[in-house]
Amino acid sequence: MTLSCVIACVTIALCLAGASPGLSQTRTVAKEEFVGSIPADDISRAFVGGLATNVPCHCITWRLTLSTNLNAPAPAKFTLSATYGLQGKTDLNQLEAGPTVEVQGEWEIVHGTKAKPNAVVYRLYADGRRKSVSLVKVGENILHFLDEDKTLRVGNPGWSYTLNRNGAPFVGTAAAATSTEVTNGVASSVATNFWRTTPRSGPNVHGYYEGRSPCQEISQLLGVPKRDECIKIKWQLILYRDPVTHAPTTFAVGGVVVGGVAWRNPPKTGKWSIVKGTKDNPDAEVYQLDTGQNGFLSFLKADDNILFFLDKNRELLVGNESFSYTLNRAAVN
Repeated sequence: MTLSCVIACVTIALCLAGASPGLSQTRTVAKEEFVGSIPADDISRAFVGGLATNVPCHCITWRLTLSTNLNAPAPAKFTLSATYGLQGKTDLNQLEAGPTVEVQGEWEIVHGTKAKPNAVVYRLYADGRRKSVSLVKVGENILHFLDEDKTLRVGNPGWSYTLNRNGAPFVGTAAAATSTEVTNGVASSVATNFWRTTPRSGPNVHGYYEGRSPCQEISQLLGVPKRDECIKIKWQLILYRDPVTHAPTTFAVGGVVVGGVAWRNPPKTGKWSIVKGTKDNPDAEVYQLDTGQNGFLSFLKADDNILFFLDKNRELLVGNESFSYTLNRAAVN
């Protein structure tokens, strides 16, 4: 081999060696992105930082990216872009965009919740702080925050502690619309009186749940009309039971909708049952509501306090950065 050939071969080898780490990193770093808006409680605010504790705040919108280098033993990294949703200046119930805070750190996989010792849990550690949060993996597309005692965190009527895989397709099977009735989104006096006067606790009440979900997809799934401007549905659900045997009996479910309609108030009623199995877990406990001509409305029972919407194939519905398909057990007097 001539000297010029040797030099050329060495030069090519050095160039490839210099480029290979970058190429390897590009090809082996796996990224997952989850989004969602959660209540702005003290623990969440302390983890995110960047806002004085005395500033009134409704929620925090998370945009979480989890990175894993598949070929390196180094700790996995995360980046978080969190935007505070502040109380409105003129209307405290309105939402105004607050500061956006960037957080970085490391994350690891651990196992176990209070109810499921083998559950996969993602634990996040923020750089420069002695703060961490844990989220349990619920299917492939949903993460839900855990309390320090490893129970699922319970949200409020406005927001849940759920993050959704960004860009996950809506997999629900659409139903044909069963009604042409579209209202202006204002609940009727009959429905308002029902929710105000009906007992939400007692020996014949299995549970009372609240939450907000996206509007367009779930309306399509249920086969009910909606308006294009409808972005959310405010759900209320009461499950009744036999006071002696605790067997499921009837339910009442209603949705207050801005710019559309879920079901015309007063709320939809019918019978419900407990069945087994989702698409991914044959042992999962499912609450199945018979809504009549709309078919069944089903929920995965994550624990005693949290329900997740299922589609007609019993797959988990995936929300967006504003709202999740989660219902939270409400505290009642």
